Amino acid sequence: MRDGLAGVFCAAIWAAALGLSACSPSAPAEGPASEDTWAREAAAQEAERLARQQRHLAESMEAVLQADAQVAAATSSTSQSRWQGMEAIDTSACPSDFRVAYYDHVNAWKDYIRGQSALARLNSEENVNATLAAGFVCELFDCSATPITDHVNTERRLNDYIAQANERIISTWRNVERVAIANGARLPAQ
Repeated sequence: MRDGLAGVFCAAIWAAALGLSACSPSAPAEGPASEDTWAREAAAQEAERLARQQRHLAESMEAVLQADAQVAAATSSTSQSRWQGMEAIDTSACPSDFRVAYYDHVNAWKDYIRGQSALARLNSEENVNATLAAGFVCELFDCSATPITDHVNTERRLNDYIAQANERIISTWRNVERVAIANGARLPAQ
């Protein structure tokens, strides 16, 4: 009985192998018409595969853009949680040019928020009072330090830094949108 089952099993494997080779697109029937048909079918299958892949990439970018909008809606524009939330968005399924553009945008936000944070610390009541006291002491003892002027200059430089970071946020976002559209993604409604 065992030999009989083994024989049936071997016959089934041979039949399947012969059936697959007869139906396989790699073994077209003889003649130019069937070769043309096979080539057209292979090209159509490849085009369909590429279209599915492109749609998957577009959907991945659309998901990142949607997640970015959710992070923006849920966080303050000066909060560290803004760029941390953006940084946590998974872009691994997106094309590399999109990932680079998006992380440039995240880094622009990071710079902006760090600048805002530094400016807030500089202008904190405690720091301003210390600067004024140091300025008063320098005036009183005729020292060469200029804490008030230094404070004002630092504040100006930080404001310039923040303004440049804000411009980068705008330009990098435009680049993210441009790359997304070029890769077939639809932008979320504003």
